[in-house]
Amino acid sequence: MAASEGEAWGLLQTLKWLMSMDLDCVIIEMDCKRVVDDLHNSKLDRSEYGSIISQCRTLLSFKNNYKVVFTRRQSCVYMPQSNEFSCCGTCQGHSVTTLVKSQSNKENRKLFDDNSTNH
Repeated sequence: MAASEGEAWGLLQTLKWLMSMDLDCVIIEMDCKRVVDDLHNSKLDRSEYGSIISQCRTLLSFKNNYKVVFTRRQSCVYMPQSNEFSCCGTCQGHSVTTLVKSQSNKENRKLFDDNSTNH
């Protein structure tokens, strides 16, 4: 499995998990630019990687308040006071790091809206 395929698979599993918890206004920050770029373009890719990206697109189409954005690599953290947590794992030796931010009140909703216009 290629690194970008592992990152895409990690995103797919993260999306399924988040949707099963019925969270609202979620920003997923990834450090794999290729996955984020491919997720946001409409290019058709018939490879296994493309199939995973397509599944991610489908899931995201059901949740307009979920955003996937690129960020530079950072350490994994959990900060309960800000309701942020990081999911880390390894897939075929490649790091899969996703930082998830869930906003639940009006103040955080504005932060989400402001952040989504910047990406």
